[in-house]
Amino acid sequence: MNTVPSGELVTEQIEDVLRIEISNPERMNALDLGMFSELAEILRAAGDNPEIGAILLQGRGESFCSGNDVNDFLDRGDDREAYRPVGEFMRALYECPTPVVAAVNGPAVGIGATMLLHCDLVYAAEESFLHMPFVTLGLCPEFASTLLLPRRIGLPRASLALLLGEPIGAERALQWGLVNTVCPLDSLLQEAASAAARLAALPREAVRTTKRLLRSQVAAKVDTAIREESEAFMGLLGTAAFRDAALAFLERSPDDPTVE
Repeated sequence: MNTVPSGELVTEQIEDVLRIEISNPERMNALDLGMFSELAEILRAAGDNPEIGAILLQGRGESFCSGNDVNDFLDRGDDREAYRPVGEFMRALYECPTPVVAAVNGPAVGIGATMLLHCDLVYAAEESFLHMPFVTLGLCPEFASTLLLPRRIGLPRASLALLLGEPIGAERALQWGLVNTVCPLDSLLQEAASAAARLAALPREAVRTTKRLLRSQVAAKVDTAIREESEAFMGLLGTAAFRDAALAFLERSPDDPTVE
């Protein structure tokens, strides 16, 4: 077992499973641009490594991932180049040939929820929830969530989540098919790690081929949706409506300026 800190990310390889821990508990595991770049590199390297049969993605403390820091959006506005690491991470995640298992120990907000749509298996603690409040902040959904979420749960339910920004609790997420299993927090990592180990023990090429085939029917549509959503998202970042909503959010939550 080899544990290596990587900024505010920690990677740990146990036999054929690579664990990636988002470690920024003081900010509810918010991701900054440097962490996005590191995550992209880690995922690409894992996908190219034949010795890694599965990836386990988890958060430290009481949150899985609270999304982006609103201050990043306010500081950079609609500077497309500044956000390149975010796109690199999401592309590395949805193109990763190695199966990715997520252990959702608490809130998964903004991109923290979006990334779960690109994971292969999702295990959630009973107290966890998914929240996509983009419209509340004057923005739109991202990274093919307007395609994948309605396909998964139907348009009426997706509209509740994406238009009204209604949080989706763990049990509801299970009923709607957004997570595979809901379990007590104290057994979450064991359950998720066991699933990752089972995947890693299977014939590697068969697993990778099956993952590719499972996603091949919508791959082109995902690419199109990501491009369209990114264009719209960047346009909305430059609006007064977003700035007003973001500043109002920061006034309400000065100690936790992450996307909620």
